[in-house]
Amino acid sequence: MGVRVLVVDHEVAARRRLVAALGRLGLEAGEAADGLAALYAVERQARSGAPFGAVVAQAVLPDIDGVKLLALLKSRYPGLRVVVTAPAETAAPTAELVSRWGGDACVPQPVEPERLAAQVRDLTGATGADPARAAPGAGPAPAAAPGAWVLVELDRAGDPAQLRAALAGATGVAVCDAVRDERFGLVLRLEGVPAADLEAWGKRELAGRAGVKSYESLAARTPEPADELRGFLEGYVREHGADPEYRRVAGRSASYLVVDAHPPALADLYVRLYVLDEVLAIDGVADGRRLMLLLQGPDAGYLRRRIEERIRPLEGVARVRELRVVPFDEDGERGR
Repeated sequence: MGVRVLVVDHEVAARRRLVAALGRLGLEAGEAADGLAALYAVERQARSGAPFGAVVAQAVLPDIDGVKLLALLKSRYPGLRVVVTAPAETAAPTAELVSRWGGDACVPQPVEPERLAAQVRDLTGATGADPARAAPGAGPAPAAAPGAWVLVELDRAGDPAQLRAALAGATGVAVCDAVRDERFGLVLRLEGVPAADLEAWGKRELAGRAGVKSYESLAARTPEPADELRGFLEGYVREHGADPEYRRVAGRSASYLVVDAHPPALADLYVRLYVLDEVLAIDGVADGRRLMLLLQGPDAGYLRRRIEERIRPLEGVARVRELRVVPFDEDGERGR
């Protein structure tokens, strides 16, 4: 039986041409239109006992880019061979990223099927690595500390700087950021405050406080990924979650996003957004309909473009509200 290879490309015609060409060259080729579909396909084939030996993915995909896809794949199946294809003009920097993330090759586009087929055979035959052998797990993840987000609308008659200083020192407040929005003026991140105590916390710390017009408390609850995706996300967090080099875009501009999502798509959406470079933090909301994100980038324009190009179009996104963090001042502190 020939080597099984999965072709990941969002352009239908190009994907099917490559699949057909590889088939004529003796490879058993499957196809996926985006990164998430590729993760599902790889896991299902591994569980079926007929795993893919290699994945060939475009560097640019509509949801998870090819380099992050290879990191997810390798974190669960180290023996799986992953080849990333990139336009000729970006092939050199992409090849550096592919190497850094543990990929096996970067191939410039347009792809030559004969050369690609030979490369896949060489890669899959070079070692005895088992593409279906999952990396050892790290055991059950520790239970997350109770957390919540609080969005505070300010009374314009109050002193916002004084209010912010007071709330930053309130019990349970881990983060207190000033934001620019037509309604909300502060975003608080609470830690160690159980969902059952949120109402009491709000009454104690916010209700009746000078400068607070209204507030909304959002209890945090991490979405549960589909069974086929859980191992990839756990492996990615284990391998790269604590290393900022692998998942962060440096910058002096930040925004919170409140993403309204269609409930059936929430868990898949969480996985897609978790690996986005600009995402510093992501939480589900206990209502099962929203995600709360913190993004960072070089400037506000860059973040707006990324939101429009990479977040709003994602399947399952119903509405996105951006709460732009007041820019850093010269000392690196955020101020009004």
